[in-house]
Amino acid sequence: MPTRCLANLVVRSHNCTVKQFRRYLLVSDREERIAGDEVQLDVVSWDNLSSVANPADYDGWILNASVLKARPKAKVFSTDELNVLFHKTAFGPVLLGGGRI
Repeated sequence: MPTRCLANLVVRSHNCTVKQFRRYLLVSDREERIAGDEVQLDVVSWDNLSSVANPADYDGWILNASVLKARPKAKVFSTDELNVLFHKTAFGPVLLGGGRI
């Protein structure tokens, strides 16, 4: 029976524990990567969405929209920028694979 944790998935079978590596995407107001043995968090700015090569590769997304409201000038997104995250080929595999947005 699988046991779910935020940082990893532990599968127990025949006294053997296998931990699966997890990747998460945080879209916010900065750029950063935090990596451990079992989890990686990629932080990408709303201004740099094009740097996300394949958002479908992530196990979950966190979209921090509050940073957009805090800007002195509103961000105007191009269609290409919006499609990075909001096209069905981007979010579909995340949700169908059991991930969360």
